[in-house]
Amino acid sequence: MMYIINEANVFADYADGQYVILNHVNGEYYSLDTASSAVLRALLAGIPEEEAAGALTGRDGEAAGAARAGGRFGR
Repeated sequence: MMYIINEANVFADYADGQYVILNHVNGEYYSLDTASSAVLRALLAGIPEEEAAGALTGRDGEAAGAARAGGRFGR
C-alpha cells in the first residue's frame, strides 16, 4: 500500500525528527513523537507496513502489533 499526504486537506512538516500535522478541514492538530514519525516517514517512502514496524521493534510479536496499528493510521 502506498501512503501519501492529502495536501489539499492536511499540512505536514517534518523537523528535528518529528512530524507536526494539521488537518485544515476539522482543525485537528497532531504532534508525532520520534518513533511515530519514523514509521510515517517509512510509509511515505513506500516501505511496507510490516517492514516499517519491524525496523522499530526488531521483535516479531511487537512488530506485528505495530504493523496492525500502522495499517489503521491512514484510514
